[in-house]
Amino acid sequence: MGAALLAGSDVRISELLALRIEKHISDDRKTIFIRQQRSKKGNIVKFTLKTDAAYRDIDLCSALARMLGDYIGDRREGFLFQTRSGKMLSPESFYRDGLKTIFKRMGRTRVRFNAFRRFRESVLLRSECRQVLIDYWMGHENPGMSARYGRQLL
Repeated sequence: MGAALLAGSDVRISELLALRIEKHISDDRKTIFIRQQRSKKGNIVKFTLKTDAAYRDIDLCSALARMLGDYIGDRREGFLFQTRSGKMLSPESFYRDGLKTIFKRMGRTRVRFNAFRRFRESVLLRSECRQVLIDYWMGHENPGMSARYGRQLL
């Protein structure tokens, strides 16, 4: 579920791990509200994001919203991805206990979280989506950031 949200929603790993079901996910599971992030140091929620543009509402495609609804199930509160004791997962645990195994099976060993954002941005750049929407969904404050990602694809 985490990999699907990273690839399909433009969310940063620090934002994903700080999502609370009762505050940041709409009841119909179609919208994610980015309002906080996990601190790089320690298991702490930060209410300030990377940039002002990072405060955003992300609409999910219907298939991803259904998948998210199935993943959440009957839970009404708590972090979307949490430990058994209800604490936020660390990016290291998220990677080590899930993504690393998947990447290894694919023969990819040097892939990290930002690859998902670059993938999503490349899909949007190839579509007929307007640049202003891409920048909003990605949470870019600098409109030139998309061009940087686009150049890396060449």
